Amino acid sequence: MFAAHVSTSVSPAAREGENNSNGCSVSFALFSSDSQQVARLSRSIVKDVRRFVQLRDRHVVSDNNNDGDYCHDKAVGSGGQNSTSAGVKRLWTVLVTMSAKLQYNWFKLDPEKSYHPKDNTGRMSNGIFLYSYKDIPEFLKGNPFVINGYRAFLPPSLIIRSLCFWSNESINIWSHLLGCLFFFLLMLYDVFVIVPHFGGPADILVMCLALLSYQVCTILSAVYHLVNCHSEAVAQRWLALDFTGISAALLGIYLPGTFYAYTCFQVWRDFYMGMFAFMVIAVMSMQLHSQFLSEKWRVRRLVMYALLAAYGVIPCLHWIYLNGGWQSSIVQVFIPKVITMYLVCGVAFGFYIFMIPERWLPGKLDYVGHSHQWWHIIMVFAMYWWHRTGLEFAAIMALHPCI
Repeated sequence: MFAAHVSTSVSPAAREGENNSNGCSVSFALFSSDSQQVARLSRSIVKDVRRFVQLRDRHVVSDNNNDGDYCHDKAVGSGGQNSTSAGVKRLWTVLVTMSAKLQYNWFKLDPEKSYHPKDNTGRMSNGIFLYSYKDIPEFLKGNPFVINGYRAFLPPSLIIRSLCFWSNESINIWSHLLGCLFFFLLMLYDVFVIVPHFGGPADILVMCLALLSYQVCTILSAVYHLVNCHSEAVAQRWLALDFTGISAALLGIYLPGTFYAYTCFQVWRDFYMGMFAFMVIAVMSMQLHSQFLSEKWRVRRLVMYALLAAYGVIPCLHWIYLNGGWQSSIVQVFIPKVITMYLVCGVAFGFYIFMIPERWLPGKLDYVGHSHQWWHIIMVFAMYWWHRTGLEFAAIMALHPCI
């Protein structure tokens, strides 16, 4: 990967200074509302791509092309290699600029409001500084046992580039990005291959809603862990969306279980689903409280979501009673699966709340193996486990309809 120096200035003097620096520089005119600046940069992008194609074909570039709009490269080697490397660097700079525009339009990340380090105290990782726990702003602090590998003070373009660089958030980001992709592909497979063998439109709708809930949870979590290094305002906004994703995942877990368990008891099914929907809305409305995302409310948030998850025990016990107790064959099949689900989620929650195992090995598990990574990976597995249980439940109910 090539490191791109990002400048917010578009003055001729600044461009002259950029030509003397190592690597490439690119203007953030894309973030300006001035249409003339956008048009100039658009023409520059087209010119850059054409130059890159010419360099690729000729493997040579003349010194006349190294004007004020061109990225000058100091690569070592033959003339053809130098020109090709310069062309690749220039094309990469163009792509970074375009990705910065996408970041601004999609996530409303304003580079003018990003943090800037007072000094380069962090460790460089492919052009991006990684900081220790004591050097990051307060809003990024939360786990004192993860000591190194923090991204901070990043503008939007470098946030996108940090996807490809190793930090203590890399596994958090990619575990849920890949998890979202996995649940999307699983949804397509189930809808077109599995569910039509035993179910109808209602079954397809339930499975789709459950898997879409998992996708919402994982993608919001991944984006939060990606962009939280930009600024406190961005981190708080996406943290609230991350909690919304957790509520969506709980809804996705609860929906198929209640729908199929109470297929023969529709009044109770509607009652329990209505109650849970009310509780989810109540929890989400609590996010409007000014202190909801503060560290003071950390314990309250944990208790709130733990109670929301534990609420599922009530309809589960009622279902056992309605089916004749523990002697019922269907109860003996599915209650162990329910217990397994709660145990798996309990283990993941234990990793998260007690910050283990990094509590016992501070600084040793900064990049791989700390608690939040275990929380992410185990919860993806738990959601998949429960989805397969829901499919099995649906198939059995299709074979044994209500009398």
